[in-house]
Amino acid sequence: MATTTPRQMAMLQTPATYQVSGLIVRSEIFLPGATKVPAYTSAVAGDLPDVTIERRSEPVQVADAHIRTAKGEVGRNDFLLRPIDGLALRISNGSRITFNQSRAVSDEQVRLYLLGTAWGVLCHQRRLLPIHASAVVVGGQAVAISAPTGFGKSTLAAALAARGYPVLADDVCVVEFSDEGLPLVHPLPVKGMKLTAEAAREIGLACGTPVPIRDGRSKFYVEVPRVASESPLPLVGFYVLSRPEQSSYSIEQLSGAKLLATVAENIYRLAFIKYIRPPEQCFQQVALTCQHVSAFALNGRPAFCDFKNNLARLEQHMRDTIACKQIGQHRSYGQRRRNHETVT
Repeated sequence: MATTTPRQMAMLQTPATYQVSGLIVRSEIFLPGATKVPAYTSAVAGDLPDVTIERRSEPVQVADAHIRTAKGEVGRNDFLLRPIDGLALRISNGSRITFNQSRAVSDEQVRLYLLGTAWGVLCHQRRLLPIHASAVVVGGQAVAISAPTGFGKSTLAAALAARGYPVLADDVCVVEFSDEGLPLVHPLPVKGMKLTAEAAREIGLACGTPVPIRDGRSKFYVEVPRVASESPLPLVGFYVLSRPEQSSYSIEQLSGAKLLATVAENIYRLAFIKYIRPPEQCFQQVALTCQHVSAFALNGRPAFCDFKNNLARLEQHMRDTIACKQIGQHRSYGQRRRNHETVT
């Protein structure tokens, strides 16, 4: 009897409908970690999905591209990526991703870029604000942890998750805004945090399957507690890892121009913005976000023993930050109510 390969098994389960970043997504590739939506839900409502993801056997390209390079093509509301040899992903109008892969490219590699760079481009096309950050839930609120690649944001988020703060997103933190202008973070599918074996061991978590990354580093998917709900949560805290040469943690509050610059620098795929959307629109969203978050620089990247010793301090700082924000919200509500009563 012939053995069914993982790729064949995945294809048997697709197409399927999922909820991703608050969007209904119809996908021809299996999305582990994403919440499945029963097929009849959309059918009864008579709605089309917000996003479709389609596998193509023929090459994908942008017909009216005004920029063409070996790594991608750019057209009007159309963006094509070739992140690795044998894989092309086309993102169109914020509503469709089509991809073509060679036999040398696994579905796991496709998903890595699909829910990474391609999803970030799609969010920009939809005028959402994707931030290069992981996010955890503290006191029912979202706290983002941002840093350049390799600085340890996933390690820190995984360590917090192991201490009871479930993961909301990893690497891409998608922010939308309520009618009142409040930044909200939608859950993004988390198959597992991408950690080195050393980081997983020190946190006390087991390594899963290897991550197919291209820079030669050995990382593994590591299972962590993740948020159970698909509802968006208010973003109230923003921590950025900085000054890795410093031997111990110090926590510095950010404000004013430094705060704006720090959040703007961590926009996901910042270099792509000018090809996708008006940059000023994106920076207006950054400014709006900064009005509602308490932001801090975590200076230093100490050894794991110091990291563990300082984790409790960081945890308490996050809890205090959330408590202060909630007190401020109650006071603001009380003031608005008193003003209303005075007027009436």
